[in-house]
Amino acid sequence: MGAGPTNPLIREEGEAAARRVESAWQAHPAGRQLLAATGDDLGRASRDYPLAAANAIRSWQGDVLDLVAREGGAKKSQARFWALGVNGVGVALMILVFSQTGGLIGAEIGVAGGTALLAQRVLEAIFGEDAVRRLAKQAKADLDARVEGLQANELNRYTAVLDAVAHSGAPAAELRAAVAAVAAARNADDRLTPPALAAGSRTGAES
Repeated sequence: MGAGPTNPLIREEGEAAARRVESAWQAHPAGRQLLAATGDDLGRASRDYPLAAANAIRSWQGDVLDLVAREGGAKKSQARFWALGVNGVGVALMILVFSQTGGLIGAEIGVAGGTALLAQRVLEAIFGEDAVRRLAKQAKADLDARVEGLQANELNRYTAVLDAVAHSGAPAAELRAAVAAVAAARNADDRLTPPALAAGSRTGAES
C-alpha cells in the first residue's frame, strides 16, 4: 500500500515550515547572522525528512489496518466487512481521515468531500455511525501525533543553531528574537490536520 496523498501533503508542510522560519530569521539582523553562520540550508526541510515522512505514513497505515481488523472481528456485520477485506475497509477509513486534513483547496475539496462521503457511508454500513466517529477520531489523533513528531525533529535543527550561538556568548536580546521566530513558525504549523472538512462530511451523512 502506498503512502497516498497524505505523504505529499506532509512533505510540503515540512518545506513550508522551513521557509517560514528562514523568512522570519531573514527579517531580523540576528536571524540573518544565524543563517549565514550555518552550513545547513534552513530554508528547506532536512534531507532525511521525506523518508521519515514516508515511513511515518506507512506505519500509520499499518495501525489503521490493525484498527479496522479488530473492530471488524467484533461486529455482527462481518460478512460486509470481509466482502471488502481489511485493506478495502482500511482505505475507506484513511480517505475519511484525509478529508479532514488541511491543505485542500478549490476542486480538491469537492472531490475529497464526495469521496469521503462515500467512504463514510460504506464504513457506517459495516460498523455503525458511532463506531465510525470513534475510529476516525482515533486514526486522526494517531496521524496528528506522528506529524507533530516529525515536525519536532525538524525543529531540532533550528534549536541546535540557537544553542551553538548561546554557548558563544551572543547577546540575549538577539537570541530571544531568533527563538521567537522559531516559536512563531512552529505555532503556524502546529496542527497539520485540522478538521477542515469534518463538518461537511457529517452534514452530508445526516452531512
